[in-house]
Amino acid sequence: MMSILQENLNRNVLAQNLLRQRVFEDNTDVCIICEQHSNLEDKTWFTDETNTAAIWTVSSNNVTIINSGCGARFVWIKTSMTYIMSVYLSPNEGISAFRQKLSNIEDAINDFNGEVIVAGDFNAKSAEWGAVFSNTRGNKVADFAARLDLTVLNTGNTSTFRRPGYQEYILDISLGIPRIARMIKNWIDHEALRKSLSQSWSTLKLHPAPNTRSETERLVLTVMKAITTSGRHTGGRQKFQHFVKDVTNFVVE
Repeated sequence: MMSILQENLNRNVLAQNLLRQRVFEDNTDVCIICEQHSNLEDKTWFTDETNTAAIWTVSSNNVTIINSGCGARFVWIKTSMTYIMSVYLSPNEGISAFRQKLSNIEDAINDFNGEVIVAGDFNAKSAEWGAVFSNTRGNKVADFAARLDLTVLNTGNTSTFRRPGYQEYILDISLGIPRIARMIKNWIDHEALRKSLSQSWSTLKLHPAPNTRSETERLVLTVMKAITTSGRHTGGRQKFQHFVKDVTNFVVE
């Protein structure tokens, strides 16, 4: 059985470091990512042409890559079990560009000769995946899924877009063929990571920007202490120290 995690990082370095910590704690095999802060220089990391969608095969022991490919706003891998595709469609593009990119994604999937999981941030609202109402983009994605015989894997009505002052929406969706849908035991928006990030930003706002490595180390320790005391981070001491080092190196260098 393959463990897959889906997350939108919103170009945030702290979110990406939290994700890196989380996938190892949870023994995640594959991570489907949108809006990554940066790409890992590693053969286990696959990205699209615009660096807005990525797939990270965390566990090479459980995942065998047979093939891979990408286009604008989408990237895919073929494993011994299924095709996996990560998609990010920007909310800033007009409906014509949206339709063209969705058509390109559909063409790529039609060339697949096996089962497929498609996941990402489509920036589209539809009652099909729990939104209060459907917009034009949502209808287009719903039609796209119907043509490809893809089933929505999301369950419940947990919002995946949250920003102060804005209405919450379900924009991150997962799609799969019916047989895969029946195999899904539960679909989880990674709430723990989001809450940890929210807690860290609240702490960061109370401290001035660091200017030296030692100041950065103290700030990162303060932020992570706030997360751990709130029960939102469960890593061991050694993992925690590695995480602090990673964040510090990224910020300072």
